[in-house]
Amino acid sequence: MLFYVYYFRRTRTLVIDMSSDNEPTWRICRKAVWMLIQNVNNLADAEALLNRQENDLHIASGKCFILLLTAIQTPEKSRLECALAEFKRLEARCGAMLDDGGWLGAFRRKLQFSSSAAAGVDYYDGQIALADVTLCIVGLMVVKVINGYNVGHMATAKTIYTLRRAWKMYQQCYASVLDIYRTVYDLDPDDNTPRWPPVLKRRQSTSATSLASTSNVESRMHRSATTSFVTLRQDCVSNGMTKDVVRLMAAVSVGYGAFNLILSLMSPMVIPLIGMLGFRGNRQTGLEALAFAKNGPDVHAPLAW
Repeated sequence: MLFYVYYFRRTRTLVIDMSSDNEPTWRICRKAVWMLIQNVNNLADAEALLNRQENDLHIASGKCFILLLTAIQTPEKSRLECALAEFKRLEARCGAMLDDGGWLGAFRRKLQFSSSAAAGVDYYDGQIALADVTLCIVGLMVVKVINGYNVGHMATAKTIYTLRRAWKMYQQCYASVLDIYRTVYDLDPDDNTPRWPPVLKRRQSTSATSLASTSNVESRMHRSATTSFVTLRQDCVSNGMTKDVVRLMAAVSVGYGAFNLILSLMSPMVIPLIGMLGFRGNRQTGLEALAFAKNGPDVHAPLAW
């Protein structure tokens, strides 16, 4: 009896701690996903935890993860339709938020990691959320097929196109975040996947850069501009951006790593066909990306296990 009283108090304390207003929403979302993965009966508690801040992007993404997991468990038609409607709403929201702005927008986002850190983080959070929800839409279609729902040829072709679009999103976002990660953390130039734990890169001293002797004026100007740009982006270290860079890297590594791993396990007879559609995977890259992601602080970490 005393054991059950202690367990109830401990569980109640845990729920109270999870509802802290000062806690980042991505951390609250991670706890909700963990609750559901550990026990399907925790669905009501997980949903209650996420309903506290409905307008947040991380909370909306967490709801989509939970909707997909519950749809896999109980593939009722009404539940699938409700999940699809929620996915479409998040897809439209992310699409409206991600105004690329061409090459000027890409250059501005790189600068935002030092001049306006929150704006840069929000953009990549939105990009990852869009790739995730696109993949969730494909997941719903797979659930329908497995459970015998009538799916037409047009819907199948659209699903393959959507899957390819999600893969390209993950590739693009992974490359962008990895580029930022390299400027902050040590990573071998030949490695395309980070290792855990991340090790901060040691910044070069300004005096060493200024005393470097060069004979070509044009080369000297190019080196100065490159060094200044890298230093500008490395300013995010002093602005507390290091944790956000790791979190973003871990978040995008789940989808990117899962794609690489699944594609690499395809039958040799299927690989040429999917290669024509733009799908190519590397097993080692997938495993290394998932190994990094499962140690990360983001909501995606439970899904990497």
